Amino acid sequence: MAFVVDSRKGQEEIRRLGLEAAYQEQISRSPNAAKMLRNATMVSGPKVIRDWSYLSTEVGGDGYALVGDAACFIDPLFSTGVHVALTAGVLGAAYVTTALKDPTMREPAARAYKELYYQHYGLFS
Repeated sequence: MAFVVDSRKGQEEIRRLGLEAAYQEQISRSPNAAKMLRNATMVSGPKVIRDWSYLSTEVGGDGYALVGDAACFIDPLFSTGVHVALTAGVLGAAYVTTALKDPTMREPAARAYKELYYQHYGLFS
């Protein structure tokens, strides 16, 4: 069972309670998770994984467009990752279509694609 928490708050809670107690606290805050795990046995201790997202420094240019995990990564198992992936597909399609229809628009379209992609990614990272 994984929990995604605010980094600052999560680190503070781990310092205050210790990792395992902080993990158990997260479970207790989720009635459904607590119910599912009521009779479970932990086989290894909880782990902290942070900074798992990334963003490429460029997402489009002469002859290429990065979309999906090639451009950025937010875990697709979470709704935010799915949302970013779907939006990236729409933005990428608009960029490529514009660049192919009017080659003089390649650079401005690439800049607009990058700006919109980064702006959207920034909402969830």
